Amino acid sequence: MTAPELLGVVDQHASAHRERLYTPTVTLSLFMAQTLNTDSTCQAAVNRHEVERVANGLPPCSTATGAYCRARQCLPVTMINPLMMATGSAMSAVTPSNWRWNGRRVKRVDGTTVTLPDTQENQA
Repeated sequence: MTAPELLGVVDQHASAHRERLYTPTVTLSLFMAQTLNTDSTCQAAVNRHEVERVANGLPPCSTATGAYCRARQCLPVTMINPLMMATGSAMSAVTPSNWRWNGRRVKRVDGTTVTLPDTQENQA
């Protein structure tokens, strides 16, 4: 989330905010990590953030979840698609061709089931 091209997307879509503990970039990073972690509770996300802060020499902060949860609610939904597009483009630019799925580029997957008719055109 700290790559310049991604920071630009976040800044474009995030509303005006004060520099606090949970900036839009920090909040989005924590939220993404939270959803991918086996312990996906807010408390676990805040605890991991606190450990990271202390490990990087930053002063400790509260591990109460209220501020993080409020910051997460303020993340604009309109930021998702541009971030996904920027991330996908960046990944595609550096991904070796032998990592492709069945030799094909994956354009977008949202976790739902996708079905197509078994036509000659779709098979091609």
